[in-house]
Order: sequence, then structure tokens, then C-alpha cells
Amino acid sequence: MFCFILLVYSHMKGLYRQQSCFIVGLYLGNNEKVWTMEEILSRKKGFAAEFESCCYHRQQAYLKLYVQTGWRIVPVYKYFKYHFINDEETRYEVLYPDNPAHLYQNVFLEKERAAFHYQYGGCPDMSNPYNQSNVLHVTHAINEQILEAEDEQDWLNVYRWLLLRNVISQGSILVPEVWRMLHSVAGQIEYANSLSDSISDLIQYALRLQERLDDDSLIRVGMNREEEENVLKRISISVLEEVKQMLRAVQDAVAYDVHTICPESQAMLNSIQIEVASHLERVASVELNDYHQDIQRPVANISEHEPL
Repeated sequence: MFCFILLVYSHMKGLYRQQSCFIVGLYLGNNEKVWTMEEILSRKKGFAAEFESCCYHRQQAYLKLYVQTGWRIVPVYKYFKYHFINDEETRYEVLYPDNPAHLYQNVFLEKERAAFHYQYGGCPDMSNPYNQSNVLHVTHAINEQILEAEDEQDWLNVYRWLLLRNVISQGSILVPEVWRMLHSVAGQIEYANSLSDSISDLIQYALRLQERLDDDSLIRVGMNREEEENVLKRISISVLEEVKQMLRAVQDAVAYDVHTICPESQAMLNSIQIEVASHLERVASVELNDYHQDIQRPVANISEHEPL
């Protein structure tokens, strides 16, 4: 575990020194506590302890940064996933949230890297990921994600999961409707909201840089550092968040309208709901918490006996 934490720390420190990207921070745990590079460098022991706790509890850890390519600034998410492999390399254990669908979402440029990833992060029995049992296993996991997104009225993610489910089952019937949803006005609003998030992150990054500057540079323009920071936050970050919330309501309404004109996807969602309900019933039928519940006990009828 210590070697893994040291590896992550060295990797982030190298990126920080290169100054070729804008590091927002490392997000740890389900509550996504953010560790900035300044906090990591100044509180190494605290960072290592929290990172270790995050791995032991199998929670996610990812780095968010921005990379400039030409005139574009692209957000990049890098997930750190700890695999514990025994000395004989015959088995492994994952210390992060396991999602069976991740295997089908990866893209590799080299066959060797794909083979290595499949060996230590693929199907537990090293079988064909497209055989019936493995496809059924990942389909159950995707069904849960679909229904969860549907409950939240997050229709764009519903259709993304539907597309993945359709591709894994090697079908194509839902591709036109998924294309319609993702290229609708709702998809464009989602893109606008992602730009708003990126602008907010970059402003926060600029504010952290200002904290390392001398106060003289701000006094020259007649404003101290605290006032400058408050003005930037009030005018930019808060306003962007308000606009994003308003656009999100429009996005949900538009996405639902698009969903109502997608009959194939509606039929698939109905079948998934029935499939999940029947699966839960089958699971509940074999889970006997008390083995006495299936024993037929004799019922005494006092009226049949004569009083003593």
C-alpha cells in the first residue's frame, strides 16, 4: 500500500513541477474530498493516511487536471486503482469500487497493454468477456445503473448506459435513438454546463495562484487580496453555478421530451424494470434467513381436547 501511495504522490509531484497542466486536485472517497497540490505537499502524512483509508474502504480516488492543446483547455480525469497481486501472480484483489462494465469501456492502442489489463483486471476466471455468463453478469450491473439514472431523471446517462448495454449484447437497434438523445438540445446544454464547471475550476486555480503572490501587486490597483478574491467569487463562480442550475432544469425537460419520442428505448426500459424485479424475486426466494420458516409446525387446537 505504501508503495502505491508513493507512486501516486511522485506522479502528481512530477506533473506539478512540469507546469504543463493545471492540477485541480485529487478527489478521495465517496464524498470526494479534494486535496490540492499545495495541501498534499505541506501535509504529506495526513494525505497518505486518508489515501490509505480510501483504498481500504474500496472508494474511488481520481486526479482532475486541465491540459492545454492549442487554444483548447481539456479536462482530464485520471483514476488511481490499486490491484493487490500475490507473489505467484495467480490471483488479484481490487481495492477500489468494482464495476464490471469498466472492462467494456476501455480503449487500448496496443494489444500488449490490453492483454495485461485483462489479465489483472478482467473477468475473474479469465474467460471470454463475451460469453453468456459474463455478459449476463455485466448486464445486471448496467441495469442497476440505468434504473438509478432513470429515478434521478438523468436521461442522458440513461441513454449512455443503454448504448453500452446494447453494444455489449452486440446489438444496434438503440443506436439511432441514443444518437438522437445525445445530439439533442439537452446534450448541447450538458456541454455548456461542463464548460461552466471548467471555467469555475480554472478560476479557483487562479485564486490559489494569487495566494502565493505578494500583496504589493494587488495593493497597486487599490484592492487587497481578500477583496479581490471575494469579487471574483461573487461575480464568476456564484453566477456560473446559478446559470448551471437553471440550464440543468431546461436540460432535464428537453431530455424527457426526446425520450417520449424514442419507442425502442422506452420498450427496453420497461423490459429492464421487469427483468430486475423478477431477478430480485428469485434472489429473495433463495435467501432463507431462518431455516425454521420452511418447517411445517403442528397447530394445536385446544377445542379438540377434553379439559383435564
